[in-house]
Amino acid sequence: MTPRFLLMTRLPEPGLGMLREAGEVVDGADVGGDAALARLVASGDYDVVVAALDQKFTADVLADARIRGIANYAVGYNNVDVAAATRRGIAVGNTPDVLTDATADIAMLLILGVTRRAPEGERMVREGRFHGWAPDLLVGRDVRGATLGLAGFGRIGKAVAERALAFGMEVVFAPRPPAHREVAAAELGDLAGRVRQVRWEELVEVADVLSLHVPLTDDTHHLVDADVIAKMKDDAVLVNTARGPVVDEAALVTALREGR
Repeated sequence: MTPRFLLMTRLPEPGLGMLREAGEVVDGADVGGDAALARLVASGDYDVVVAALDQKFTADVLADARIRGIANYAVGYNNVDVAAATRRGIAVGNTPDVLTDATADIAMLLILGVTRRAPEGERMVREGRFHGWAPDLLVGRDVRGATLGLAGFGRIGKAVAERALAFGMEVVFAPRPPAHREVAAAELGDLAGRVRQVRWEELVEVADVLSLHVPLTDDTHHLVDADVIAKMKDDAVLVNTARGPVVDEAALVTALREGR
């Protein structure tokens, strides 16, 4: 029997062509879209749903599901209740590794942009406020010698560490905060002896730049909250290339308004 794929997100070529070669593809927009997701997965008409983060596969949505798999077009999968899917015998897939270098590059872009005040300079030029060079114009901060604290030390965290070391930063990490687990030197590979593991509580206090690289779970939801922000250096830089809810946005806004 030809497998049927329910496509709930746009796929670029050649991915879409490969999917069509593997079976019949039904565009979710033609059969009700996101609003009909629970009905569609329970219909028995589809084998696999190809989705992205916009589609929420909660326990309620999956309660009567008759699909065999969910293929998430993303590295993250916090839009899927994996436990509920597992109970229904539904396989869940994602796309790890494909964005490791891109995300690490963006993390360094943000670190350098903030410390060297590049966005401020860009806005100054666009708004016609640049009137020539001055010795104290947009004086930034050195990253060489600054301490980069990495919250999370998986593929992306390690890739950021490699880049930061090339800029002369001191790199400390907590592998999966808020919990603590000792990481053996063998796990660090080429980074052994070049980075230092600390507990989450210490990392927050010593980091000149705190960069977040953890998945969004119950434990990491609002990992950076008001208490953590209060323990950070007043002039610390916070970079989040993980999921938004890893940071308590309200607490962050309050700290910024207070001049932190």
